[in-house]
Amino acid sequence: VIVPFLIFAPVLISKFSEVKYILYKHKSLLFLLVLFYPVYYYGFKISHEYNHIMVDYFLRNKLLTYIDKHDIVKLMSYLIFSYTILAVSTVELLNKKWNWLFLIAPISVIPMPLIDQRYYIVAIVLWQFVRKSVSSRIEILNLLWSMALSIYFYKGIMSNSFFL
Repeated sequence: VIVPFLIFAPVLISKFSEVKYILYKHKSLLFLLVLFYPVYYYGFKISHEYNHIMVDYFLRNKLLTYIDKHDIVKLMSYLIFSYTILAVSTVELLNKKWNWLFLIAPISVIPMPLIDQRYYIVAIVLWQFVRKSVSSRIEILNLLWSMALSIYFYKGIMSNSFFL
């Protein structure tokens, strides 16, 4: 869930007041988030063999290792995880029939022993196409953000400094 947050940061951050309202209105949801943190904390394992190779080269492996080794970073990743889910739930879709996709997409990766960004790129792209625009300012900011990320990743990959 960190990848969608990274890709759509401007859109999701713009939903902060709506997420805050959801948590205020549904205090039991906040209780559930606190309750599930130990499940996340103890359940977060980087057990797949591919996550332990070339940690300084593969950004995914580096990030996973960093989250795993630092409790405060693990807490921050849980907060980003939780916020992303709540923020995505506040974004209106062009048609309600697309809601099924975002219920099925997470379930589709459960049997995967290694969850890599390529397994959910289709859901991310579809979400981009079926969501309503937030505002022109946020959409332009999101476009500029995407361009900056693309340039960063392109330069890093082409210079062989890192890979995703």
